[in-house]
Amino acid sequence: MRTIQYLFLTLALAMLAASCSAPVQACPLCGPPSLTLCEQFAQADAVVLVKWVGGEEATKTSAGTTKYEVVKVERDTLKATEKGKTIVYPRHRPGKTGEICLLFGTRGPTVEWTPLDITQAGFDYLSQAPEPSLPTAARLKYFVKFFQHADPLVAADAYVEFANAPYKDILAIIPELPREKLREWLTSKETPSTRIGLYGMLLGLCGKPEDASIMESRIFVNDGEFRLGTDGIMAGYLILTREKGLEKLVEIKFKAKKAAFSDVYSAMQAIGFMWTYGEGRIAHEQLKAAMRVLLDRADMADIVIANLARWKDWEIRDKLMEIYGQGDHNVPSTKRAIIRYMFAATRDVPKAPKLPTGQSAGQTSETVSEPEHVKAAKRHLETLKKLDPMLYADVEKYP
Repeated sequence: MRTIQYLFLTLALAMLAASCSAPVQACPLCGPPSLTLCEQFAQADAVVLVKWVGGEEATKTSAGTTKYEVVKVERDTLKATEKGKTIVYPRHRPGKTGEICLLFGTRGPTVEWTPLDITQAGFDYLSQAPEPSLPTAARLKYFVKFFQHADPLVAADAYVEFANAPYKDILAIIPELPREKLREWLTSKETPSTRIGLYGMLLGLCGKPEDASIMESRIFVNDGEFRLGTDGIMAGYLILTREKGLEKLVEIKFKAKKAAFSDVYSAMQAIGFMWTYGEGRIAHEQLKAAMRVLLDRADMADIVIANLARWKDWEIRDKLMEIYGQGDHNVPSTKRAIIRYMFAATRDVPKAPKLPTGQSAGQTSETVSEPEHVKAAKRHLETLKKLDPMLYADVEKYP
């Protein structure tokens, strides 16, 4: 199951690790997967809404205490408390009389309570949220309404619900996505930068051709500054604009010498996203061609080579031999990537034909001819072994 969190995150990790075999999946768009409020609720043995009534401040010898009065019991498999009872939390938490808080209880020798400051709006949001056991697509229809909620906790949690969701389930609710609001959020300075990538991708899914200009205003800025979420906006842009958008991205980000490394890297991730999840919007051959443009950029050649190997683009094998050890490409990371590429090419052989039942391999003259890319890669490996025997042996041992 591929989540949006996992999607771009592993796209980044695959590039950095120069993996030639693992499938591309996910991104830095959202950061590592986070536990949602609904998941915390489902995992807790007890969940109670309480209000602050007092306590003792911490001293040099004590962590202090906090006293809460139970307002409502949402769940209590431990039978640990009931409405009106007092719960003493073994640390002091400053508060005001009547302020509400949510306590998550965990089974142990005694019940361990974990407090979460929450507003009434936050509590209503959580208590009305669909169960985690329900189909994800159905649940997302609820959370999409809270993206930019006035309560920061609610807005952040709704974002995480989407960030953790399998991509296929987001596709299932495209008609529910708030296109007009997404347009507004992408242009608003009030939108947290951590959410920009997801909003950009979602606008690509539900948007119209005229929305491309909004994305371009965020993408085609060459001031050298790093911007969170650029990869997600670029992915949405490619979803929406397809080949024309790819051509523009290549011209302005890949071919421009002044393009910032972070922008070029984000564009690579967006292209990787389209390779795996683009559903044919852009032909794979065009994505390969776009990625090849970056082979001449020495500061990311190793990542580019790894991607092209993973995509089985064996047409660049001679080009790689030309740049091996030359100029700015004469660095261990790029040379390792080229050797790994050649090893990957030799492993990409067609499967032998399935023989009829009862017939052995010796009873047929049909053989599987070795593809030209395999033969060429083997020849190149012999050359590389002579050029860099120690590096070759190291890559062979630790591919």
